[in-house]
Amino acid sequence: MNHRSLYIICLSGALISMETQLMADEIITTSPKLIKIAATSPSVKTAPTKTVSKNKTSTTNQPSNKMPLTKAPIHIEEFTAQNNQLIWFVPNPELDLVTVGFSFQYSGHQSDPENKPGLTDFMVTMLGEGAGPYDSQAFKKILLEKNIQLSIQSNQDHITVVFRTISANINEAFRLVKLALTQPSFIGEAHTRVRQQISASLMQSLHRPEQIAHDKLKSSIFGSDHPYAKNTKKSLDCLSTITNTDLAEHLRKTITRANVKIAVAGNTTEAEIKQNIDDLMSALPNGHEKQQNSNGQLHAIGKTIIEEMDVPQTVVMFAHPGLKRSDPDFYAAFLLINALGGHFESRLWNEIREKRGLAYSINLSLFSHRLKYGMMGATATKTESVEQVLQLIRSQWEDVAQNGITQDELELQRQYVIGSYPLSFIETPDVVKILLAYQGEGFPKTYLNDRIDYFKNVTLADIKRVAKRLLKSDQLTFVVVGKKV
Repeated sequence: MNHRSLYIICLSGALISMETQLMADEIITTSPKLIKIAATSPSVKTAPTKTVSKNKTSTTNQPSNKMPLTKAPIHIEEFTAQNNQLIWFVPNPELDLVTVGFSFQYSGHQSDPENKPGLTDFMVTMLGEGAGPYDSQAFKKILLEKNIQLSIQSNQDHITVVFRTISANINEAFRLVKLALTQPSFIGEAHTRVRQQISASLMQSLHRPEQIAHDKLKSSIFGSDHPYAKNTKKSLDCLSTITNTDLAEHLRKTITRANVKIAVAGNTTEAEIKQNIDDLMSALPNGHEKQQNSNGQLHAIGKTIIEEMDVPQTVVMFAHPGLKRSDPDFYAAFLLINALGGHFESRLWNEIREKRGLAYSINLSLFSHRLKYGMMGATATKTESVEQVLQLIRSQWEDVAQNGITQDELELQRQYVIGSYPLSFIETPDVVKILLAYQGEGFPKTYLNDRIDYFKNVTLADIKRVAKRLLKSDQLTFVVVGKKV
């Protein structure tokens, strides 16, 4: 890694970009992603290019400064396959492409056996390394020849399979995906190579301050034995114990018909979708339907954990209790947290970066997983500024809890969330991922357009009430990784 760069973990999600995630109401279902930022001197206040207007919403509420309150520009058709799997379909006959996605619920990191952390990630990586009669190289070659883009990923709660291809090759794409999910190759050169790649990546992570901070924070707020608190060192230590049999058994338990969500977008037909879905689903085990929801707040709230490490800048990560996705106050809390620390025009950004130049970036967002919910944030600063940064975070927490935010701040967040929503429907893979997320939350297909009213109906009084209810500075948990002061 270049010594002039720093990688900060953005704890707001990863399958979806920050912008797309905002449009999906911050349904955080993915592993933390890495955002590369320049490690400039904290005294330099030159801001990066902003994705929002430089002119804040004024008290006069001039129409020219506001984004339109736009509905989602798609129509969803809904039908069921032979095995009663619900399918959401967004037809677009003008394209020559089609994207298909499957989200296997309750099969992510939470399904890892306690003594084999990382099993799901290992298995998911192997699913793209050969299947049926194809070895790894041959499988990748035929995907390339048939213009098929295949992505298989895991997060805390789900395994997601998404493929995109030209419409003429949809049947071949389904055939290859069926092989990957039912006849993967867990042996041979690919197995050894993938194990070595994962091992090398984990070993590198052990020396990265942001990964150390992330592991410490997860262990603290989730509990060290919780499946969300996957520890890098423990995963590395257990990697050598994962066998081909472990991978095959885990596949049968996680890739099943019982808890799959399905979404399709592009140029195809209902009949073609049903035929291929029926064929694929009939090859998967039934599995057992699971029902799990967030069942607890965070642990160890209010602590400050310090880990000494000789690095150029000190990494600070923090967490705080939040709200369940189903809480009636979620939409008010979502706008509130965005105003407090969500992006460039937030309180934390302005106080810590813009006014004082103490950090290059700072972020904060809600998360709502199946088993835990809360909020997380991250920043980095020079060692001698750590205490000041922590105090500024606490003071802003207290100020917003006591006084709320202004009408201007609320309108800025509301207009950004609503006005940018259609941008998430430009590419069919983005459409499919959002549909899968909404299905996973149990929303009806009308939610794509109903959501605008949920945000429009949030009042400043709601924001102030939720701020008092939610924000408690003494419940902030900090993890600090850097040099000793």
